[in-house]
Amino acid sequence: MRIAGIPRAPATYLIAVLLGGWYLLCAWEGSGWGVLSDARLLACGASGAVPVIQEGEWWRLGSAVVLHGSLLHLFVNLISLLYIGILLEPRLGSVKVVAIFWGAGMAGFLLSIGVHPFSLSSGASGAIFGWIGAYGALALWRRGEGRAGAERLRRKEEIEVGLLTVLNLLGGLWVKEADLSAHLGGLLYGFVSAWLLVRGRRGAWILLNFGLVVLGAWLIVELWPSRYLSGALGW
Repeated sequence: MRIAGIPRAPATYLIAVLLGGWYLLCAWEGSGWGVLSDARLLACGASGAVPVIQEGEWWRLGSAVVLHGSLLHLFVNLISLLYIGILLEPRLGSVKVVAIFWGAGMAGFLLSIGVHPFSLSSGASGAIFGWIGAYGALALWRRGEGRAGAERLRRKEEIEVGLLTVLNLLGGLWVKEADLSAHLGGLLYGFVSAWLLVRGRRGAWILLNFGLVVLGAWLIVELWPSRYLSGALGW
């Protein structure tokens, strides 16, 4: 049943509940609110070169997407997620936005591992930037379509999304837990992924995701044998 006045975006709402619920669970069991410790982040599924590559815990590339290191980090991401998701989901559909969300999140964490392997990473920022990239691809694809009123509405939305993107990038400099390399990786994945999907190039989209697997394999070859990873963080 649909409630009048509430945009139809079930996947977006479900993801928001998942993000909030997982933070509450991790904070509750860790007996501490606010900023979670590195040990607690690791226990709750954070990503990083040592646990992912050296320990072979590849599931962390997915679990880290729903994990946030502080209430501020969670709050900022929930606002962005709900705004972008409500715009994007009715246009692409629930299945595609979920696929882009997790694909962008994992792509962002893979890039993060390559850029700074000594750090732990968590949060939905890369996945949200994937949605921003997807919205940008969709706006570019549909530019000029429809009536003047609809075109004005699209331009208004594009400006709002652009401002939100800038604010998120600036917030990445302010919020300690933010990972700018993950933002960039998610943004690029989201744009390319949505561009391929709206043009009906599913084969190329499959190749894009296969490329993530290849990137992961390359990281294993490059980082796993490196002695500097052994005991780098005392794990």
